[in-house]
Parts: sequence; C-alpha cells; structure tokens
Amino acid sequence: GVWIPIFVCSLALPSVKCPLHVFEPRYRLMLRRCIESTNEFGMCLPTEEGFHEYGTVLKILAHAFTADGRSHVDCVGVRRFRVVQR
Repeated sequence: GVWIPIFVCSLALPSVKCPLHVFEPRYRLMLRRCIESTNEFGMCLPTEEGFHEYGTVLKILAHAFTADGRSHVDCVGVRRFRVVQR
C-alpha cells in the first residue's frame, strides 16, 4: 500500500475542485511537506472515532502562503481511496 497524509475536513470528490483555507498548525506542516514531495494528500470526513474509512486523494494545483503562515490552496479530486491502516 501507499502511505498518504490525511486531511480530516470535508467531503471531496474525484474530478471536483476543492479550494482550502489551511490555518491549523498540523495541517500547515502537512501541506508544506506535500508541496515539497508529491503534491497529493487524502481528505476524509470526520467521525466521532476519528475519520471515515474512505476518502479522496487531492492534487494541489496552486497555493499561496500568507504572512502569518496560513495557506490558500486550490486542489482537485483525483481518485478515491480506502484507509487500510491508521
């Protein structure tokens, strides 16, 4: 299997654009690492136990960092995935 970072946020679908405003420190770090490597990450909906078993891989199309470290990120859904290990 392939390891990808998971952004627990909202519903994302393949072929659908997904603009994000990233402000939480853990996701800001994750995003920087993705930009430096594959430009991809997974997005899953939250649950009471953590996050759903299925999600969508998003590809980063463009990004802009603000002076305070936040990011505006334009993504598009690429494909569905299943979480097999947490």
